[in-house]
Amino acid sequence: MSKISDQSAYPLVTPVVGDYLIGTDTTSANATKNFTVGSIIGLTPANTLQEVLTAGNTAIEDINLTGDIALTGNFSGTGNITRTGHLVLTGNISGTGDINRTGAITATGTITSDTNIVAGTTVSARSYIGTLIPAYANDTAAGVGGLVAGDFFQTDGTAGAPLNEPGIIMIKQ
Repeated sequence: MSKISDQSAYPLVTPVVGDYLIGTDTTSANATKNFTVGSIIGLTPANTLQEVLTAGNTAIEDINLTGDIALTGNFSGTGNITRTGHLVLTGNISGTGDINRTGAITATGTITSDTNIVAGTTVSARSYIGTLIPAYANDTAAGVGGLVAGDFFQTDGTAGAPLNEPGIIMIKQ
């Protein structure tokens, strides 16, 4: 009988799932048995995202996704979220810390932040709730205070009419 390494007697072929291999069955007193290629493939994980999440629910490397992401439930985490292109949200945006965006921020719901919302062009929302909108007497005082065109501020009530009421939301000109 030829050696298995003799490729003239035993030519190399590309295996298919139904091909047979000879092996040892350790659960049956080390008996020699046939196995299919498919049965061996079935022993390896498919390495799907679900299997990774089931195994530990954690990714320790970057994840690059292409296509749409649909989410039912909450999105939470620490660190930065970087997004190129449009971000469309239905509902509320709440943040602790700054929300920074180059370009427009458009929301159908409420944008809530305890510090700053910074947009390179426009912020558009049905309602804006901010506890730390800086207060100045008028546009000139806001400029002296360091604000630039497009920044939000509120009146502090120390200017003459009609800006003598505190809390009037203004945009630095």
